[in-house]
Amino acid sequence: MYQTDRCVNLSLFYNKARQAAITQELLEVVGGAEALG
Repeated sequence: MYQTDRCVNLSLFYNKARQAAITQELLEVVGGAEALG
């Protein structure tokens, strides 16, 4: 049981970190597009 909870928590943590990285990349792309044009 403990292992399952720990695994779920790690998955949630990883997904949040990945989502934050994707959001940051999107903001950089949009910012670059606005700077060009």
